Amino acid sequence: MNRIALIGVLVVSALGAALAAGWNLNDSRPAASVNGTEISSDDLMAELDAVMGNEDLSLTIDPASSDADVAASILTSRIYDSVFADALADRGVPVTDEDRQQATRDLILDLGQGNPNAPNTVRQQAIEAGTAVFDSFDADRQATLVETRAVQTALGADLLDPADVEAAVALNEVVCLSHILVVTEEEALGVLAELNQGMAFEIAAQSFSADPGSPDGNLGCNRRGTFIPEFEEPVFAADPLATLGPLQTPAGWHLIKLHDTRAALAADLELSALRTLLAADLADADIEVNSRWGSWDSSVFQVQPPRAPEPEPFDFSA
Repeated sequence: MNRIALIGVLVVSALGAALAAGWNLNDSRPAASVNGTEISSDDLMAELDAVMGNEDLSLTIDPASSDADVAASILTSRIYDSVFADALADRGVPVTDEDRQQATRDLILDLGQGNPNAPNTVRQQAIEAGTAVFDSFDADRQATLVETRAVQTALGADLLDPADVEAAVALNEVVCLSHILVVTEEEALGVLAELNQGMAFEIAAQSFSADPGSPDGNLGCNRRGTFIPEFEEPVFAADPLATLGPLQTPAGWHLIKLHDTRAALAADLELSALRTLLAADLADADIEVNSRWGSWDSSVFQVQPPRAPEPEPFDFSA
């Protein structure tokens, strides 16, 4: 399950970022504090150093982002982690080994999907790529990543009301699905034969689908009214987890795979609850950021990177 983004491990040229921003690497002051809990500069620099030279992670960085932008986003994520930890402690909910195991699986999948060299069209490929990235960290870094993610896992489960999930399912207003789009019925029947012989739907979509907007075929979860009637009506009338098609629409011929709507809705509701809690708690939190790392912008709940000094005006009269 995807969690609040900015997991803080996607960093490149970390030491260069510190030097470029004019940071004092021997600064002993905390990078930030959240309701009195400090985030140390040493820990933040250690996180930056942990991912330096990681080629897979460096590919995920937006080339338009400056080093200071990346560092500020990492500190933002650490502030989020602190807020989540406080919320979990306030609710008296423990982090279990099961939470840590789930957090590890989610984290590895996220790392794999974030790597352009491991297309998220094939889940197993993403897991393998994510495992390689995860294994590149030392044991202490791995433990920290898993523990912070496990806090979100435990908190999200505690926030989720199963009755809300059942109510959403009962409305039958949402469907979660993937599709493969081809031009002719003959092509669709050929792809269907591949599926019947055991080809994974995601691999078939990657290999055959003509829909550039969903290279792995995944259309996500959509409310009734999202699609044209020729596509939507049979989808909402189908049994859960069914595979449909070939089905013709003006766009071409489709093969459709329905996903577990209950699980997907639960994930969406859980994520929404986490985001709502995070926004409310950030608005009430006492957050201070060391100016060497940037400044806290309470209007967008993010650390803004430090600005370079304004140049001295040139005196043309001299």
